[in-house]
Amino acid sequence: MGLKPRRTSIPPESNEAFDLLRQVCAELPGVEETWAWGHPNFAAGDPPRHFACFERSKGAWVCAVRVGPELRDALLAEGAPYCPVPYDRTGVWLGIAADKLDRGRLRSLVAEAHAAVTAGAKPTRAPRARR
Repeated sequence: MGLKPRRTSIPPESNEAFDLLRQVCAELPGVEETWAWGHPNFAAGDPPRHFACFERSKGAWVCAVRVGPELRDALLAEGAPYCPVPYDRTGVWLGIAADKLDRGRLRSLVAEAHAAVTAGAKPTRAPRARR
């Protein structure tokens, strides 16, 4: 038997960002909100696949959104509020600092991520660097 992930609460200072992400995801068809790995995740499609989540990364709260490697790299090059997320071995997840969310940009990125998972497209892995 494995351990069940602990459900953590979202701190009051981050509630506004989480509420915004939850609202954006709720406006999309077929979205499920689940808690796993100690934070809320949003999934859609058949079978359901995660496309967004709200989590702590390097001590700060972020909205993480599944994007392709090209868009991820382009947005990371812009710097703040975009940041990498530590578990992303595929190079398709992007973190957005919760305290610096742009409502329109978040809505756009989440809608694109939702469309990709509901269309059944598997995210392309970023090429691995040679050692």
